[in-house]
Formats: sequence, structure tokens, C-alpha cells
Amino acid sequence: WHPTVTDTVTDSVTYVAQWSANTNISYIVRYVDTDGTEIHDSKTVNDQTMASTVTEYAESIPGYIADKAQKQLTLGAEGNVITFVYRARVTVENYTGVYDGKEHTITVKNLLEGDTIEYSYDNGVTFESELRSYKDVVDGQGIVVRVTNENYSQTEQILNGIVTITPFNMVVKADNQVKIYGAADPEFTATVSVKDEGTVKPDDGYNITYDGEFVRQPGEDAGSYTIFASGNYNQGNYRVTFENGTLEIKKAERPTGEGFDITVNPYEGVYDAKAHTITVNNLLDGDQVQYSYD
Repeated sequence: WHPTVTDTVTDSVTYVAQWSANTNISYIVRYVDTDGTEIHDSKTVNDQTMASTVTEYAESIPGYIADKAQKQLTLGAEGNVITFVYRARVTVENYTGVYDGKEHTITVKNLLEGDTIEYSYDNGVTFESELRSYKDVVDGQGIVVRVTNENYSQTEQILNGIVTITPFNMVVKADNQVKIYGAADPEFTATVSVKDEGTVKPDDGYNITYDGEFVRQPGEDAGSYTIFASGNYNQGNYRVTFENGTLEIKKAERPTGEGFDITVNPYEGVYDAKAHTITVNNLLDGDQVQYSYD
């Protein structure tokens, strides 16, 4: 209303003015991340009254936390914008791996300036600021993570992480051995190696052990016999598999010549009421002698 008075006033005068509120005001609500990037469709609200105060509530956006649960704005003639700023929720990446002699732990992601982060190793009873790392084999070490920041509508986030380090696989295999029939057993040995192809034993100075007193399947005839490898299955940060070997006893070459060639002495004599038969000479251990009478 822009009044214009053209009368000359010489006495007191009362003017009465009438005006209508502007109800054609609009405002925009935006939803952005901490970098200012739109993460949800903005909305425009029309037909609002000039100088009125409006209230908007943060949208629930999966994976995000708004800076405020609600915001208010007193509307002006133009440029009315309400902006909700969202942070990505903190996440925890677990660690699972095979023992490699190195330190490992969980990874906490989406931290912001102003976050206070604490860790609990007793299921949330007590918290500390140090994030512990683990090198040795551990079967599911739980870590509770608490992140607080007063600048957001949800001031506290509680998450759980797990560290799992499994044993490194090794194998002890009894070495295959060969001997000739009649000879003494050779010294039994074993070879230690990684079990899984493409892996390398950690350089931690640990030596895999096994039982040095080998036992083999009994027998001395030509053929194959099992050599048994044994020892502790769990050895520190290692899991050890034991594989058997084979002792092959090969046939010996039969010695020849005087004193070795098989000969038969017949029997010839006068009846004396005693039993008599032939004599087979130069038999060796392991010889099987058969006779035919037809």
C-alpha cells in the first residue's frame, strides 16, 4: 500500500488504511550431503503467507543422518530456502584373513571432523580411544565402536566390528623312500611346505615341527609300505596337515655262483625204516619252494 495524501489539513484528520497479506510466497526444501550434493529430490511449497514462519522436518534417507530433525524459516519476499545437510552413516568394515605375521584391525568409514570415536573390547562395558590391532590368530574378536557428534540429529552411533585371523596352512609330508629287499630301512625324513598354492609362509622365524620317530607299515617282502607322518595339528599361528609317504621295497637280484645256485641232492639208500627225501640247497629268506609229484 502506497498512500498519497493531496488534501491540505488544517485540523486533525484520521486516515484508515486497508491492506491484504501476500499469500503468493513460496519456499524450497533441499536435502544435501556434506559436500552440497543433492541426495534426495528437493520440494517447492507454494501459496504461503509473507512473513509467516514455516516448519519442515528432515526426510528419512537410508544410510544418512540429518543435521537437524526439523528447521524453521520466516518467509521473505524471495530466496526462501530450507536446507537439511546429511552425513553418511558411519560404517565398520570387518577384517577377516589368514595369519601373515602383520597387524590387522577393523576399518571405520565415513568419519567427519568433529566426530569423537571410542572402542570397547568388553561388549560395550568400557570404552577407550585406542583402536587395537591384532597379529596372532584370533577367532572373532568383537569391537564395539561408538561415534558421537553433537552437530547432528543423531548424536551417537553404535556399531560392531569383528577381527578374525585364521591359521596359516602348512603340510608335513613323509618323503618317499626306496630300498632293496633284504636291506635295512633307510633313514626316514619329511618335507615341510605351504599347503595352499600361491601362498608364502610368513617370515616370523617359527619352525614347523613333526615327530622324528617315524612309523611304517610292517613288512619286508617286495612291495609298497606306508610311512606315517605325525605331529601336532595346531602349532601357534599354523595349522599343520600330515601326509604319509611310501617305502618301496624292490626285488633283489638273486646272487649266483657257488654257494648260491639252487641245487637238489637226491636221496638213495637202503631201507632203514626211517623217512627220507631230497635236499634243496642254497635257499634264501623269502624263497617259496613247491613240489610236484606228477
